[in-house]
Amino acid sequence: FTGLPEDAVDALAAASRLQTYFHRESVVRQGEVSRALFVLAAGEATVEVDGQVVATLHPGDVFGEMAFLSGEPRTATARALGNLTVVQVDANALRDLLARHPDLAGELASRMASRQEALAAQTELAKAAGGQVSLVGFLRERLLRVLGS
Repeated sequence: FTGLPEDAVDALAAASRLQTYFHRESVVRQGEVSRALFVLAAGEATVEVDGQVVATLHPGDVFGEMAFLSGEPRTATARALGNLTVVQVDANALRDLLARHPDLAGELASRMASRQEALAAQTELAKAAGGQVSLVGFLRERLLRVLGS
């Protein structure tokens, strides 16, 4: 939300709420229908697809934008890794903000496309490996593929 007018950020903050989760508690579940968008405020969370960890989220990371923008069910489960605090951004307030700031909508759409591609590739690697694959391992594998071609 960098670069937005202060009043727009204030309005979004007023319509959002802080939520706390405990170790292994799900913030969102794969397959559920939900339009909330989240910003990780403190702690870490895992992203799981079909029960396999495919990424780790850190403070400042945004998640849930795919379901928010597409209207599709959640493609992954986000689960607390220790104590976790997130800001749940109100979908209606965010929709209003995006209507007034199309550049932010473009940024979210771009992020969603990148995340979908990375999630699909990471899930494929995790399934092929029969278990967890770290995001670092995934990125290393992608880089080696690019350099090799």
